[in-house]
Amino acid sequence: MSRLDISVEQRWSNELQFAVLRIGGFVDVSTEDEFRSGIDSIIQQVLQKQVSACILSLESLAYLNSTGLAALVDTNRQLAERFALASVPDSVLQIAKLLGVDEHLNFFDTVDEAIEALS
Repeated sequence: MSRLDISVEQRWSNELQFAVLRIGGFVDVSTEDEFRSGIDSIIQQVLQKQVSACILSLESLAYLNSTGLAALVDTNRQLAERFALASVPDSVLQIAKLLGVDEHLNFFDTVDEAIEALS
């Protein structure tokens, strides 16, 4: 059984297509490569304009290590206004605030709110 669950859902709003990447489980040393690979594939879809934007839904995330957080910041750097985080656990929000990276990420309570903001 994998310690990391990644699934992708396509959503539409105002003729824009969004890739919603749902992340569950643990992003740690044993799963960070799989996590990064999943994010990288979505980055490429956005950059190639196959989808308008990427939303990471983290509601089922149990743990995110510093490398995983760095991957989120890097993704935001590459996609900027075409990237958002939704349903982020308080533990991840607290770490992001503590490290000062919360100012560089777009947080939303739900996927629907993120889609509305990015539409």
